[in-house]
Amino acid sequence: MFLSKKVTKKRVVEEGQTFSDYLMSQQNKIDDALRAWFQSKPQEKILEAACYSLFLPSKRLRSLLCLETCYALCGQEDRAMSAAMALEILHTYSLIHDDLPVMDNGELRRGKLTNHRVYGEGLALLAGDGLLTAAFEVLAKSSASAQTCIKWMVELAEAAGMEGMVLGQQIDIENNPFQTEEQLEFLHRKKTGWVTGRCIRQVL
Repeated sequence: MFLSKKVTKKRVVEEGQTFSDYLMSQQNKIDDALRAWFQSKPQEKILEAACYSLFLPSKRLRSLLCLETCYALCGQEDRAMSAAMALEILHTYSLIHDDLPVMDNGELRRGKLTNHRVYGEGLALLAGDGLLTAAFEVLAKSSASAQTCIKWMVELAEAAGMEGMVLGQQIDIENNPFQTEEQLEFLHRKKTGWVTGRCIRQVL
């Protein structure tokens, strides 16, 4: 398992540091790791389109949950950085595709124009595809053990695939507007809940 010896450890913050300050510092750490990864890639238009959405203003909630769970259990958040990055990359792919005209036809995402409004539908579709595969590339090239990398990839594939997020997207297309509260709850559980749950399960 990823955490062979689990311990409970509380986060120690710097004197005078507010919770908002701490969140910002963690978000910056995640952004720095993401930028370093993508800056090592050929700087093509497709990468520009992918990074446009990846670096829109974001709370980085999923990656933060992953890192904080790792720190709480073993005291070393950096051990889960690859998993945290992959979660954020995959989440961004889902947002790009969700905004496409064939889905929600969104115009704004996080206060900015959606990807297809800036780069066109074709390039936006490919940017999403590229991010999806990049998430698994990050995990495959992680410095973690082979067993851990496989566990991470299985968890992410199950959460994002046809039993999880993709199924949620199908339900969203076919049932909008929703007729019952049960339909809406099932949508959120599949479209959002499965991937969010993996933010914690990744490091258990």
